[in-house]
Amino acid sequence: MIGVGGRGTRQHVLTRLPPGEAQVLRAWQGYQQKLASLRRGSEEERFALRIVARALEDGLRLPGGDLFFLHQEWRLPQGGRLDLLAVRPSAQRLVVIELKGSQNEARRHDHAKGGDAWDQARGYAAEIHRHRGELYPFFQRLARVMGRHHNAPRLMREVVLAPEQPPEVCVLWPD
Repeated sequence: MIGVGGRGTRQHVLTRLPPGEAQVLRAWQGYQQKLASLRRGSEEERFALRIVARALEDGLRLPGGDLFFLHQEWRLPQGGRLDLLAVRPSAQRLVVIELKGSQNEARRHDHAKGGDAWDQARGYAAEIHRHRGELYPFFQRLARVMGRHHNAPRLMREVVLAPEQPPEVCVLWPD
């Protein structure tokens, strides 16, 4: 939820590998400044943090059967940012999860976002599927590594994403 480096800086950009100690120190200091000023006023953000924390405590499991946490706030090529990305190993599919602070927010039509929360999630899913040649292999590797690291079930540690399968969509709110 917090990028590394100070606000309005490019401290997060690596100019050489490995980065120099001074660059790492500056980025860490910028991160600490942002962390100290962080305000979590949004119910949606607090809800996201609760979901992620619970998943990390339970082998990446999310409510809903064989659904596992994969990523939070993934930035899409067209500029959108989906709330949560999950994987359903039994279906070999990704799942785009759009979070809202309430059911009313989920149902509210937002022209800038292409409609209600379900429309927004479907748009994100379609964009991921359009870029599946690049994204699916990455997300498959990420899911396997996270599955091993967080002691998830074998199905998650050996997940295979089917390129012909577009991501499912899901909309959640705290209630």
